[in-house]
Amino acid sequence: TEIERLGRLGVLGPNVLLVHSGWVSPHELQLMKENDVKIVAAPSSSLHNGYGCILMGKIPEFLEMGLAVGLASDHASSGIVDLVQEMLLVSGAYKEVRLNTSVLPPERVVEMATINGARCALWEKEIGSLEVGKKADVTIFNARTPQWQPLYNPLSNLVYSATGASVDTVICDGRVLMEGRELKTVDEGGIFDEVGRLMPGILKKTGLAEKVRPKWPIL
Repeated sequence: TEIERLGRLGVLGPNVLLVHSGWVSPHELQLMKENDVKIVAAPSSSLHNGYGCILMGKIPEFLEMGLAVGLASDHASSGIVDLVQEMLLVSGAYKEVRLNTSVLPPERVVEMATINGARCALWEKEIGSLEVGKKADVTIFNARTPQWQPLYNPLSNLVYSATGASVDTVICDGRVLMEGRELKTVDEGGIFDEVGRLMPGILKKTGLAEKVRPKWPIL
């Protein structure tokens, strides 16, 4: 297998980040543990494209072994750019395929989206949690929305009910990037306009216009 081949080549190590890792064998699991490799899961991509990375996936096993497993969206193949949705998808999908409601509880999934992501990037000493000496990376959610009510266990609300649409403010290394849902660093409307302008040409060049055309009439 590919992971075994990487092991023979001496490539595996703590600075190696594997994506998806859905179809791994018991021997590959052991190789990954021995070499402290990092894994990033993109559940929306597998759910959208049918890779089998949830059905055959080993994310709960990776975590139990102490491996760093982060979350990503794989936007180009999933259409999702919302890490909050990814938390629901990875938690809910594994509960379904394992027939076990205790798999990937909210606390573990939030760790995947935060400190584990930092571990995957080898930045856990700088980011990933609110601690003295780390960079001031903060996301503030507006809990005065239906998705956050009743607010008894905020982690459950975050993972099972919320989406990125309820993010109010984002601070990165002390710099305010978004406040009151207004982006401070980019012209969001201008980007949307540019995407609309470029898309017809991209579809024509790639020959994908017919493939992505809606099957229903759009009014």
